[in-house]
Amino acid sequence: YYRPVFLLWLRVNHMLFGLEAWGWHLMTLLAHVIATLMVYFLAAKLARDHLTAGVAALIFGLHPVHVESVAWVSGVTEPLLAMLLIPSFLCYVNYRERTQQARWWLAASLLLYLLALLAKETAIVLPIMLPIYEWFFRPGAADASGPGARGSRIRAPMVRIVPFLVVSAVYL
Repeated sequence: YYRPVFLLWLRVNHMLFGLEAWGWHLMTLLAHVIATLMVYFLAAKLARDHLTAGVAALIFGLHPVHVESVAWVSGVTEPLLAMLLIPSFLCYVNYRERTQQARWWLAASLLLYLLALLAKETAIVLPIMLPIYEWFFRPGAADASGPGARGSRIRAPMVRIVPFLVVSAVYL
């Protein structure tokens, strides 16, 4: 695996705690808490409801499937991935919603996406997630009608993911 962000995480932990297990476990727990917070922000952005976001984050944070990523130091790649991929997605959403400083949101999204790829290779799913967001969550996306509307509704999101596909190609 090529995971330099994970290796950097290990190096920083070693510099901070040496071989003291409590510090390493504290850091994996902190990474999980931050990942859970990112899930909250994502759910709040998409659902536009803090109660729904809180329940989603609570389910994510307490679900037993995350035991390995919290209990094992080598499992921290999952929270690292979430800590980078979710903010990348949120920056993309801001890029699409805001006209001012849009290119900075896009640049931040691309940078976070690259870092997520360097943390764990499954981050490569982001270019698939973005058109799905465009089709289901963008205001007015479902209202498109007319002779060329369907084609443009499919084509426009595909054009928007080109920079992410370039980052993916560079990574590969």
